[in-house]
Amino acid sequence: MAIVQNYKMTITNDAAVEKASATYTASGDAEETFSVVSPQSSDVTVPFTLDISTCIGWWVVSDQDVTMEENAVPDFTTGLLANVPFVWYKDAGTGFTATNPMGAVNIVTLKFVNGGSVNANVKGGFLTT
Repeated sequence: MAIVQNYKMTITNDAAVEKASATYTASGDAEETFSVVSPQSSDVTVPFTLDISTCIGWWVVSDQDVTMEENAVPDFTTGLLANVPFVWYKDAGTGFTATNPMGAVNIVTLKFVNGGSVNANVKGGFLTT
């Protein structure tokens, strides 16, 4: 049975008037999700077994600013701003890259570093074939 993820973006103005909306639907064979707390002024490591060549989409969002590191010796590092989803899907098209920004190295851990004074709630998911 296929697993479906819907990637939806809606643009509204300050009067909450919708200006544009679009949804992309991706279908895969498996999904791995996580929900963790990265303690204030500390970090949390999430163990993974992800064959990156099978990844067709992923998303990560945190309610606080954190740094995300892929694997023990980071193969990919990026800052995540609070409540700003970081999303990639294979057929993203214009404005996105068709190449997964996490690279071609399999993921065995994701580490979230929280330099703030409040715990960060981090959620994410990967869709694979």
